[in-house]
Formats: sequence, structure tokens, C-alpha cells
Amino acid sequence: MNDLTLKFNLYDHFGYIMVGLHQILLIFLLLCLLKLLNFVNILEFVKIESSVIILIVSYFLGHIIQAVSNLFDGLLSKKFSKGEEDKKEKGNDQFIYIYEKAKKFFNLPNEIKQKIVFQYCYLYALSNDLGGQIALFNSSYSFYRGLFISSSINFAILLILGMSSFFIQQTAFLKTNFLFYLFIILNFAIVFLFHNRKERFFKYFGEKVLINFDIISR
Repeated sequence: MNDLTLKFNLYDHFGYIMVGLHQILLIFLLLCLLKLLNFVNILEFVKIESSVIILIVSYFLGHIIQAVSNLFDGLLSKKFSKGEEDKKEKGNDQFIYIYEKAKKFFNLPNEIKQKIVFQYCYLYALSNDLGGQIALFNSSYSFYRGLFISSSINFAILLILGMSSFFIQQTAFLKTNFLFYLFIILNFAIVFLFHNRKERFFKYFGEKVLINFDIISR
């Protein structure tokens, strides 16, 4: 079990690095479009001394983005709490029998919310997650959530720059820059892609927790 925990801790750390590298790449491309850097400067990143620094910066940047993701999720859940709760309740209808079973298994009150019951199931299933699937889906969800937030931030910056090109002389050249509009389209595409992947792994994670709990509690 310790080897399995170490494996997925390493997977999480790798995810932080990849999310940070993704953000650095987006910033680099944006600076190139703004003519503050040249595309050939990317060759500097492949040097050993530069690569080590980039990896360290990526790791900490990945942590920051994940923290922003948690904050974003918290604000979003407060703003749309009722709608989100209704959505979750409907989405869990097919597993209602497992929730009822968990209430009896943990001796919980009937009026307790499903999300609390889920936490009980998660902690119990995680302690018996011999195949590591729960940890894997949870790490994958966090990874794609980080990429989604990173891409969303960059997309928002691109939109602001695009609007500013009509009013600010320093960015006026972006109005006729084909690469800039192509970058916006590609950025929108990856935001959409990462959002779908994030939601898919969140669904897989939830289902795996409940099914695993159902199996090991028999």
C-alpha cells in the first residue's frame, strides 16, 4: 500500500509540473504574439541549465494554479450552490441504493446530504483501494482541472488583449494579426477539451468511489 501511495504521489507531482509547463508555454506564445519575445527563444528552454530552472518553476506554478482551481471551485459552488446540488442529486439517482446502504453502514442520519455520505464512502473506499483506481481518477481529475483553469486564464487574457486592440495603440497591430486570432481559436478549443476531460474524470472518480464502497462493504 505504501508503494501504491508513493506511486500516485509521484503522479500528482508530475501533474503539477505538466500544468506549470503548460502555463509557461502559453505565456511564451502570448509574449511572442505581442512581439516581446521571438519564437526562436524557445531553444533556450532546452538547455540543461534552463530546463532545471523551468521544471522547478513549473512545479511551484502548478501548485499555484491548483490552488486557484480550488478557489474557483469554491466560489462557483457558492454562486450556483442550489443548481449544482440539484444537478448532483439527479446525477446520483442511479446510485441512490448505495447512498442508503452507506447511511446504514456508517449509522448516519437519514436527512444527511449526499455529499457528506459520499465523503464517508470515499475515505472508506480509498483505504481499501488496492487497485489504485480511485487515486488515479482523482489525480487525473485534478490534472485536467489545472489545465482547464490555466487555459481559461490565458483565454481571458487573449480576449482582453483583443478588445484592447480597438482602443489602445500599443496593441492595435493585433487586429490584423492572423496568428493572434488562430491562437484564440486554439485556446478556446483546448479550454473546451480540458473541461470535458475534467468532467469525465470527475464522473469516473465518483462512480468508482461508490462502486468500490459497495463491493468492499459486502
